[in-house]
This record gives sequence, structure tokens and C-alpha cells, in this order.
Amino acid sequence: MAPKSDGPRYRRIQRVGLQNFLGYGRYSENEVGLLNIFVGKNSSGKSTILHALALLSETLVDPSTDTSLLFSGNGIDLGVYQDVVFKGKRSQSIRLELEFEPEAKQRKFSERVRLGAESRPNTLGLTYREDPTSSRPYLSALTVHAPAGRCFTLQGGRGSRSVGYHGGSAAAFASKPKTVLPRFKHFLPSFEIDPAATLRGIAPFLALNEWSESVRDTLADVVYIGPSRAPLSVLYLATGAYPQKLDSTASNLVQLLARATRRKRDRARVANILNHWLGEKFGLVNGAQVASFLEGHAFRLTGVDPIIRAGVALSNTGYGVSQVLPLVALLALGQPGIVLVEQPELHLHPDAQAELADLLLEFCRRGYQLFVETHSEHLLLRLRALFARKQTRLSASDVGIFFVEKKKSGSRVTRVSVEETGRLERWPAGFFGASAEDIGDLLRSGAYE
Repeated sequence: MAPKSDGPRYRRIQRVGLQNFLGYGRYSENEVGLLNIFVGKNSSGKSTILHALALLSETLVDPSTDTSLLFSGNGIDLGVYQDVVFKGKRSQSIRLELEFEPEAKQRKFSERVRLGAESRPNTLGLTYREDPTSSRPYLSALTVHAPAGRCFTLQGGRGSRSVGYHGGSAAAFASKPKTVLPRFKHFLPSFEIDPAATLRGIAPFLALNEWSESVRDTLADVVYIGPSRAPLSVLYLATGAYPQKLDSTASNLVQLLARATRRKRDRARVANILNHWLGEKFGLVNGAQVASFLEGHAFRLTGVDPIIRAGVALSNTGYGVSQVLPLVALLALGQPGIVLVEQPELHLHPDAQAELADLLLEFCRRGYQLFVETHSEHLLLRLRALFARKQTRLSASDVGIFFVEKKKSGSRVTRVSVEETGRLERWPAGFFGASAEDIGDLLRSGAYE
């Protein structure tokens, strides 16, 4: 389905905060944009923010609503609380905080009861502790913030259902009416409201319920693509089961494409996008498509080799195709949301790694928000060059490059802004320092004369 013209339905994330989560010790928060690229040395904490968002997403789709946070999800297995909390200090709390983009449109019932902006929450703060009996995390405190300050705080014992209402500082939540009762689905709050209650008295709680549902939809639909994508197969059986979103290894990619191309006009649209990126931009394979096989009982991924101009199964075109195809296919599906990608450059030659920058910017142009962990200097150089050439519609504030380095006190993140000229502001020490030094030596030696 193509994206609607009125913009994405999901809530974009504006800020992410972490404390005592994996390599992050002291509380660290970062403002994020449409395209967020995390770079740094191995084991510095580049993937941590991606993993935090992925685990929150996996928790919300878990069938047990009592689960407040999963440490093992789609392609991620972090172990137990001791493995996740900073330095293994089980007595410490883990804190996660997300600030979402405020809604552009007023709610109809908000207009009716003149509900102020201070009663419309945008920030979710989650605090977890360990249950010593099961070694699992439980939600010990939850805080929802509005633009003008804190709305309310909920605190309690082990398990999300035992978290109780503790009032709040905002006027709208200073006293909870007897007509509302707090409820939880995983880590998101909602209020059960007496049908006989007056609209004006319960309006703030209706607003929170609607907000909570939109956050749930946003996070549950997050797509996480891990560093190892599944190799392509020659044949895929048609089981009749169609997944809702791409899994971390893209093993269900063909089923998603088959579902999206059941109508002729959709087949043409998807084929055009696949051909443009896999063929014209990356030079990997032309005319990629999902072809029905064995009278509809199976599918094949096929295309045309751009050099010998002969038909070929995509599984025989090398690992590079299997690595970049999930991203291109996701773009072709046309369902804007939040996408997390680790090492998209794996098995791609330098020219193709550079083309990834164009692909990522195309995602943003179509309304997606991306969080990308990479080691590719070619990707970053192309991104800077696109700004220098004025070939991107994004502003410098829409793109953030985050340099992550490990310190004794925990991972430290420095946001490096891309200026309109392509120059990197506040270039930190060690930021691709080895390659810069090598290039300098070659220039001094006259190798580029």
C-alpha cells in the first residue's frame, strides 16, 4: 500500500534516553532526526539504542500482556537482567525514555472540552528493576510527560499489573476520579472509564488512552533488520501465511512481497522500485521480481544479470543481493514507520555502499524514520557529498551522525551534525582517524598527483 499524502500515521521519535542499559551507565539522552547513523569502534555501544527500541517493539507484540520488557526478541537475545544492567549491578534500575513528536491535529473531543496542550503527553519514561525470584525485569515506575511538565507517575511492585496510580503534578491529573481505573498492556498505561462519567471530567484520561494506543501502534510496527540477513533460496513454498512485517533476518521477505504484489498495479509499482535500486543504482540485478511457480504452489525470486543479460535466480547472484534486497523491498512495500538497520553495508562493494546513502535518504523522503548502525566510511562520504551537491531535500537538522565511544563510566555519544556544505561539525578524535591518516600520508607522498 502506498503511503498516504497526509504523512505517516506513526509518531516519530524525537529523543531517546538510556541509563544502566547495556554499556550505558549514567543517564544519556540524544535528540534524533529522520536519519540517524551510529558509528564507532566495535563494542562501543553503537547498536544499543537500536536494541532498546527493538525490545520495546517485541514486548508489545508478545501475547502475554503481563510482560513488561523482553530481553529476548526478534533476532536479539540479551540474556537476563544481570547481563543487561550496566556492569551487572543487579541492584541498579534500568531507565528508558522516549520523547515522541507531538500530534499536529487536535482531537475532536479535546476541542469540545478545551483540553490544553499540557494534558497531551509526548514522553514516556520507564524504570525497570529485577525480580530476584525469576531474574526478569519488572516495571517499577512509569512517568508520562506533557509539553508543560509531568502528567502523572505510576509506581508499584513486580509485574506491570501491580503498578499503581500515584497521582501527578499537572492540574489535569492532580486527583484521579473514581470513574477511572488504571490498566496496563505490557508497559503502556490506559484507563478503564465508567461509561456514565462526564466527558469533561475524564477528558485527560481519554487523551492519554488515545496517546497510549498511538504509541503502541508506532512501536509494535517497528521493523528491525539485524546484521545477518538470511541467504536467498531458489524456491519458496506458498504456505498461505502472510506475515505482517519483516523479521530481523528477512527470512519472510518473499511472503511479504507476494502479499504486496497480488494486484497488477502493485506488481508494477514494486517491480519499478526493485529494478531502479537493484539494477540502475546498485548494479546487482535487473528486473527483480517474485515469480509464481508450480501453478502457484511456490515462488521464485528471479531477475536478469546486467552483464551477461541472461535470466538468473537471485539466490545465485551473490550475498550482496541478499543483504540489500530487504531494504529495497521494504521501501517498495510503502508502509512508512520506524526502521532499525544494523550494518546494511555487509557484503557490498564500496560503490554499492556509497549508494546506500541515496537509499536511506529516499526512505526519509517517503516518510520513514531510520536508525542505522554502520562501519561504512563510503556511506558517510556519499551522504556528505549529497549535501555538498545540494542533492538532498533533507535539512542538516534531519540527519544525525552519532559517534559512540566506550568510557569507564559507560558509552558516550557525540552527535556530529552534517552542515549544508557537507562538512562535519565537531569532528571527534578517532572518528575514522586511521583512514584520514592514511589518505594524508598518500597526499604527502604524491600518490594522488
